[in-house]
Amino acid sequence: MKPIVTVTNMFPEAALEKLGSHCDLRTNQTENPPPAEDLKKYASESAVIVTYLTDKIDRDIINCAENLKLIANYGAGFNNIDVAHAVKKGIWVTNTPGVLHETTADLTWAMILGAARRIVPSDRFTRENRFKGWQAKMFLGGDVYGKTLGIIGCGEIGQAVARRASGFNMRVLYCNRNRLPAEKALNATYAPLEELLRQSDFVTVHVPLTGQTQHMIGKEQFLMMKPTAYFIHTARGKVVDDKALVEALKEGEIAGAALDVYENEPALTEGMTQLENLMLLPHIGSASHETRDRMADLVADARPGPLLVVLAGSCLLLVPNSLFWSLTLRSLGEDVATGTVLNDGDIDDPREITLPAASKHTGNIVIGYEKGPIDLRAAGTYRSKYLGERGGDPTEDRYVDNHFQIDLSAKYKLTDGIRLFAEWINVNNAKYFAYQNFDSRKRLLQYEEYGPTVKFGAKVNF
Repeated sequence: MKPIVTVTNMFPEAALEKLGSHCDLRTNQTENPPPAEDLKKYASESAVIVTYLTDKIDRDIINCAENLKLIANYGAGFNNIDVAHAVKKGIWVTNTPGVLHETTADLTWAMILGAARRIVPSDRFTRENRFKGWQAKMFLGGDVYGKTLGIIGCGEIGQAVARRASGFNMRVLYCNRNRLPAEKALNATYAPLEELLRQSDFVTVHVPLTGQTQHMIGKEQFLMMKPTAYFIHTARGKVVDDKALVEALKEGEIAGAALDVYENEPALTEGMTQLENLMLLPHIGSASHETRDRMADLVADARPGPLLVVLAGSCLLLVPNSLFWSLTLRSLGEDVATGTVLNDGDIDDPREITLPAASKHTGNIVIGYEKGPIDLRAAGTYRSKYLGERGGDPTEDRYVDNHFQIDLSAKYKLTDGIRLFAEWINVNNAKYFAYQNFDSRKRLLQYEEYGPTVKFGAKVNF
């Protein structure tokens, strides 16, 4: 008897066919999120349920899942699922990371340009037949080229956004849990959050939703920004205090904003729709045909087992006593993007290269303990070598060698307003090594030892 797999919402046909080849497939091919009672029914009948971020899989639904082995989330997050309770019930949880960062970065840039140049109100103005000819002060916006871009959260999406900034000759500041070993390759400079907010002309957010990041951007942070600055948000809605954003836009504390996610999604905060300096999008960060198909393929390939997704996707396991671990493995294999270039511009001498900055193999593992006031974490990040810059011929191509870095952190909550923290970054003294392939040897171009960095202190909220 084949296991029952239930898909809770619309899903690409190719992935449905793949699922249907090895299971008893049940689908809900509507565009509306199923109600809680339907989700309980799916959980009770199925070995696997494929969920959307709009499906709230809470304790009550999980308690109905007597035979459920896997919840496969069709998205990059977990915050719609009570993962801890799922694991207590012996249920695995997966998502679809690693395939949507470039597409989300594309949309981020569309929002940066759209907000700065007032594209949406200009389009509406023209459609309403109000355009009567060129005017010197009509729909004045802000320049993007040569400005400062601040990136809050510089994981895969944040780094993809940073890479695109070079085409606009922008200064890039980033704020991240850990310093990036590839700062120079990205042409990015680390800055504390407050400094980033004060200096940036464009601020874009790409952090996950956690207890520490909820409402990390609110009234205080908007007051730090320039009155000419723009705020872009494609992460998770509850990272931003939407009421504070509306107030900041109304009072002219910032020039404009663009949102793809919302604090109480899909509901909009009162006043949003009346603001001409606010672009509103319906959560379409990963909405390209190619990316949504790749996400669906990851879901279809997921299996419950020791290696939840083999060299693709990720898993998160919370075990009793507040221990947890997460593992993300990704291998492009032969699917790594390539292109054809010409040696010294000679059309008769083409050669194939990989996409710059695209590693074949990446991985991340986090082991931690979180209970009460204590939060302890150890993280290891791996990235295989990649093409950093193309030269005129193969011997002039610049490569960045593989990199593995270990970071440790600890936090202790004394009171609601006082938190102690300590970080040990780059414990293993991971190096940055750039080279060229020359005469079967590696010709050294750049070698940097950052050494470990230790930080400790206290965060006080008044």
